[in-house]
Amino acid sequence: MSELYDVIVIGGGAAGSSAAAYMARHGWKTLLIDKGVQEGYLGGMGHACSFPAFPDAVSGAEIVNRMHRQVEQAGGALKQSEATEISSDENVCTVTAGEGTLKARAIVLATGAAARTGYLSGEKELFGSGVFHDARMDGPANAGSEIAVIGKSKFAAEEAIILSRYAQKVHFVIPSNRLDIDNRIFAQIENDQKIELHFSTSIKSINGHERVNSITVFTGGQEKEIAISTVFTYMHDYQPMNPFIKNAVQTAPNGGVMVNEQLETSVGGVFACGDVLCAKPQLPAISVAQGLLAGMSADQYLTAKK
Repeated sequence: MSELYDVIVIGGGAAGSSAAAYMARHGWKTLLIDKGVQEGYLGGMGHACSFPAFPDAVSGAEIVNRMHRQVEQAGGALKQSEATEISSDENVCTVTAGEGTLKARAIVLATGAAARTGYLSGEKELFGSGVFHDARMDGPANAGSEIAVIGKSKFAAEEAIILSRYAQKVHFVIPSNRLDIDNRIFAQIENDQKIELHFSTSIKSINGHERVNSITVFTGGQEKEIAISTVFTYMHDYQPMNPFIKNAVQTAPNGGVMVNEQLETSVGGVFACGDVLCAKPQLPAISVAQGLLAGMSADQYLTAKK
């Protein structure tokens, strides 16, 4: 018979690590399953510039590794694997991970929303080191720099407007001859002295070694290099990670897991927190708070069951 845990937390990023550390500190037999430190949004950041208490340059992977050590120091166990299925009856939840199955009285889902395909050349390698995806999160830290915004959607246009507050100049690289926006937003962009529009321009690569130093674009039938230190890309959407979740608990049309005020899903004893709720990356500090709330709710659930 497989070992029975009090709680299994699936996903070892900001939310999952916080939930697991909370549960372990409160005496519950806790297992944290993570498929890889750099697989998640925080862990993939070259420089996590918006994480509390880390004012100096530090990678997201370093922060996640520290959070994992906190889990282990609190008495929790850590397993590197990928969960592929969960099921639940009235008393026990079952998690399939790797080639085996694991059992627990409760589960916390924290698998994130960093699943993406179609990365631009250099985008993934320089994520957090000049490549970003959220103007409100990372715009202030890049104040005074020349910024490139890549995309053609309404969201990309709105982000360009936000970034013009901080940037010396915004190069809005648009891989189309038009923007998918209404006239009001287009007027805002046209009247913004800091925004330069590059229509019918495709991005070939984001360049740099440890930090972005330029982008290569294709425009007017030829390649051109633009010196740049910061790039915000909006070419592809993030998706919740581990598609098995939507077959196990109730999800919203965007793929986010639906929860009540206690962060409990449609299945009793299964909780969720972090980016998997909103189906897109959010401030890691918010994920930490949600992880703590999920841990508190799981603690109360197990206490009542006991």
